[in-house]
Amino acid sequence: LKLTLIFFERKKEEKRMDGQVSSTEGMFPVKQSQGAAIIGGEHTDIVVVDFGNRLCLVLTQYQKLGSLLHCHTDGVLQDGERGRTHSIQTLLGDENEEMVLLARILTDRLYSSGMAKPILLSLALKTYDSDHIASVLDLVFQHKIW
Repeated sequence: LKLTLIFFERKKEEKRMDGQVSSTEGMFPVKQSQGAAIIGGEHTDIVVVDFGNRLCLVLTQYQKLGSLLHCHTDGVLQDGERGRTHSIQTLLGDENEEMVLLARILTDRLYSSGMAKPILLSLALKTYDSDHIASVLDLVFQHKIW
């Protein structure tokens, strides 16, 4: 999977209340990391993009985007202590229990590591075997940009 981000100058014009037009120019700041590893005997590509308001994470063994999931964590009170619940919503594509489990584990580990943004997760793995979850987590944390 090759993902090329193009950084471009943008010009934004705004009409102020006094009728004058102001403009700002600047770079579109997006942090990203990409790479690959062999997981379960399969070439696995990863792309991580931090858009500022959410993290986009692509994991694929097909060199294509897969099912698209929206993952976030809500803090709730449990027995007087602060706990976490994870919301996983499938936006596009197939959904199965193993995929949702991987999404929950990824969400928990990312939030535990200090990442506090919603996650847009694209998964296209040939297997969601529990034996490979540790390898997937290692790959994600090798490309930590949050």
